[in-house]
Amino acid sequence: MTRFQKRANLMEEAFNPFKPVDNSEVLKSNLNEIDSRSIRSTFKATQDPIQYVFDSFDNTSLKTLAKDFVKEGFDDMVSFITRIINN
Repeated sequence: MTRFQKRANLMEEAFNPFKPVDNSEVLKSNLNEIDSRSIRSTFKATQDPIQYVFDSFDNTSLKTLAKDFVKEGFDDMVSFITRIINN
């Protein structure tokens, strides 16, 4: 009987993932620390990689983009067919 009571107590003390936890003060202090190190403003000043890709598309001729697209598509198709045949 005492074994079962110990198990029941152990289960009651276990972490409940559905219980709301208020860590707002810890989160606020973490954000203040990040602001003091100006990480967010440094991140905002960096160039977005997606914007870099679109700029690359804008600076490349349509003929070159189409040629590369067809070449990669053909290479992928040959690779796919080769893989099917070898299996």
